[in-house]
Amino acid sequence: MPRFSIRSLLLATTLIAVGMGLIFIGARIGWGEDVARDAVLWFSGGALIGAGIMTPFNRAVPGVFIGLAVQIILTIAVLLYLLENSPF
Repeated sequence: MPRFSIRSLLLATTLIAVGMGLIFIGARIGWGEDVARDAVLWFSGGALIGAGIMTPFNRAVPGVFIGLAVQIILTIAVLLYLLENSPF
C-alpha cells in the first residue's frame, strides 16, 4: 500500500485546485474573445490537474504530459461533436 506524505498530498491538492481555477476562469471570462488566452488557460489547467494527480506518486512531470494529452483529446472530441451537430 503506498504511503503519501502530507506535503505531497497538500501539493497535489493545490495543483489540482489551481488547474480547476484556470479552467473556471477561462470559462467565466468567455470563450472566443481572445483565443490565445483561452487556449493557455484551458491547456495549462489540464496540465496542472494532471501534475496534481501524479504528484503523490512522485511523477509530476509525466502527469503534466498526461493532463495535456487528455485536454487535447477532449478538445478534439468537443470540436468534432460541434462540427457534426452544427446547424450551418
